[in-house]
Amino acid sequence: MTVATHLTIARLVLTPVFAVFLLRQTVSSLWIASAIFLLAAATDSADGYLARRTNTVTRAGRILDPIADKLLVGLAYLSFLAMGVAPVKGWMVGSILGREFLVTGFRGLAGRRGVIIQPSTFGKWKTTIQMGVVFALLAIMSVRASEDPTPAYWKRPGEPLGDLVYLALILMTAVTLLSGLDYFWRNRGLLRGEARP
Repeated sequence: MTVATHLTIARLVLTPVFAVFLLRQTVSSLWIASAIFLLAAATDSADGYLARRTNTVTRAGRILDPIADKLLVGLAYLSFLAMGVAPVKGWMVGSILGREFLVTGFRGLAGRRGVIIQPSTFGKWKTTIQMGVVFALLAIMSVRASEDPTPAYWKRPGEPLGDLVYLALILMTAVTLLSGLDYFWRNRGLLRGEARP
């Protein structure tokens, strides 16, 4: 197993740990969750770089890497929704999870046909933006919780920051949906059964 694959697996392991600390909803646990998320997000860049640098791109890595990303991002937004973080809405989380569910299912279908679909630049930007918004929310909540540990206070970004966060979430959701449409459009031949391994 390559170093890059080990980093991907580490991200998979860190994801539920991150969620556990986030859902504890204490000042210290918010800071710890933020640190864990930053570490997990860093492995996303590192594993791809190392795989290309050392020419050790593997089939397992190609399969596990997008799954690890989707689990980390999906669980983060689902946790925000469960916690009642004010700017995060159900339709946003539903759009994110729906997109990832459909793309993962489609990727599995392609895999059964012997086709490995390479991630697009649009898809990579989507993941970067999703993770960036998650970390921004974590940072804001952690700082506000340090000022006042009352959940009713730190679960709201405050004004005018709240409007900016809400706008960022809307833009992130739009990019997520557009990247999904782009994904299916680029691979429409496989949907029609035209692509061959």
